[in-house]
Amino acid sequence: AKFARRHKLGVGLAAAVALLVISFAVSMTVQTLRLREALAEATLERNRAEQVSEFMVQLFQSPNPNVADGGSISARDILDRHS
Repeated sequence: AKFARRHKLGVGLAAAVALLVISFAVSMTVQTLRLREALAEATLERNRAEQVSEFMVQLFQSPNPNVADGGSISARDILDRHS
């Protein structure tokens, strides 16, 4: 207590710096958690988009005009075959 009274400025500055460091650490931790959540969500969305893309590519590669006996194949026919 005697030291703190004699060195008010130094103790005050040290406390302020300590508070800033703690605040910075908390802020960085919160930002890291938010980034992890965003990354997980982006990865999930990327996987969904890839699955949809693969499905669409397979969907429209499968109709063979030779199998349709010269007739046209509608999108409904294609979807019905893959559902």
